[in-house]
Amino acid sequence: MEDRANLEKKHENGSGWFRTIAVLSLINMVIVFAEWNVMFPVGLGTALYGASLYAYAPEHPYENAVRFVALFFLLLSLVIIGLLFFFGKKAKEGKSWAYITGMIIYFGDALLCAWLEDWISVGFHAWGLFSIWSGFSALKALKNLESQETPETLELQG
Repeated sequence: MEDRANLEKKHENGSGWFRTIAVLSLINMVIVFAEWNVMFPVGLGTALYGASLYAYAPEHPYENAVRFVALFFLLLSLVIIGLLFFFGKKAKEGKSWAYITGMIIYFGDALLCAWLEDWISVGFHAWGLFSIWSGFSALKALKNLESQETPETLELQG
């Protein structure tokens, strides 16, 4: 069984992934609008897709329709980014539901990346999901340790 300090570090790292994904997604949106040729594959596919559609809509014959769809994806991305910050905060506080809900949303985003055939992003999403899962598993182990600690065992240890 792992020691408490190691589990706390894994939990902290896992919950931190939500904030990392949110920040990198915001940066990706700025990068697309600035027309730079780089991106972070760990960020949200919805953010990248929406920003790309919006930036390149003038080249499309149905520019207004493309911009409408792009704005939908951009607004959806901003909502998801806000939720990821929220889930990161709650996961750090030890809320299991935040880990689970955040992983479901990020998995859905990975499916969008797969649909777009952005396999590098899919791979990084898998890495991110594994890291978040590791934090969730560490949280469960910490809660298990806490439930096993009774006042008598604490006296024997101290």
